[in-house]
Amino acid sequence: MVREGGTPETSLNIEQSIRDLVQITANLAQGHNREGDLSEKVARRNPPILNGKGGPEELENWVGEFDKLFFTLSCPDEKTVPLASYYLQGDAHFWWTQAKSNLLSQPGFGWETFKKALRDKYYPPYLKKQKAQEFMMLEQGTLSVEEYYRKFIELMRFAPEIAPTEESKASRFELGLTLDLQGRLGGDTFTSLDHVFGKAAHLYAIRKREEGGKQGEKRKIIQTLRSRSLRRSIMGTKTIKTLKGISVRDPITTTLIPTTITAITTPITADLSVCIGVESALTTILVETVRVTRWNVENAGNWDIGHMSATRRTN
Repeated sequence: MVREGGTPETSLNIEQSIRDLVQITANLAQGHNREGDLSEKVARRNPPILNGKGGPEELENWVGEFDKLFFTLSCPDEKTVPLASYYLQGDAHFWWTQAKSNLLSQPGFGWETFKKALRDKYYPPYLKKQKAQEFMMLEQGTLSVEEYYRKFIELMRFAPEIAPTEESKASRFELGLTLDLQGRLGGDTFTSLDHVFGKAAHLYAIRKREEGGKQGEKRKIIQTLRSRSLRRSIMGTKTIKTLKGISVRDPITTTLIPTTITAITTPITADLSVCIGVESALTTILVETVRVTRWNVENAGNWDIGHMSATRRTN
């Protein structure tokens, strides 16, 4: 049969079929190249390996990394599981080989259901309860604000139902801060976790600078005392020797000798009031030592001490 214009219909059908075949081949090649490109792009980012031995932390870190990768690469959902499962090893790989057939047969199986299956396997109910309890009991304590924030984020992902909104996350984070920082926040209301974290981190940095200044002053005091400690020891030793030359029957001798020993052996301290007290006591001892020695020489033992003052005896 010949169509109008003298072109055989069979020839037209063949030409159309050839064009269709070329288009199909091009589409297949494009799809294959895209899959290859995705695999290479994922590999270049060196994603983590999941072996199933690291507990919930390892699992959540692994899932989080692939969540970021798939979002960044705009990866189609049907490609996510094949790409991610390539990075399963050890126990996790063995689990996948056993569960794959059953999971793939489920309607709508994809990345989200794959993550749920992994969590059901490696995140049993008792462990969920334990992590939730850790999150509820978390406090800053001796941690810095940044360390507390990282721990808060780490545990929060295991118990999302405890703080489901940004306001509740902010409130729980604030309640775990030290009382000093809570007071410095001044009762402000925060609408997001990042907001309260930023404010608390700023106040914490200010407090550390203040503490650093106080520590600097203490170090100066300690350095000053250390430079004087040798002189104090020498002076005190001489004082004791002088006191021992006085009759042991003199009441001031029995008082000043142990006091002097205490003064020269008192540990160096950053407490300024204590330092001043020690220096004052030693000065008093030296003055009294000189006075007692003078009286002893002048009166040849014919004197007595009462209430830290010498008076002549009346015969």
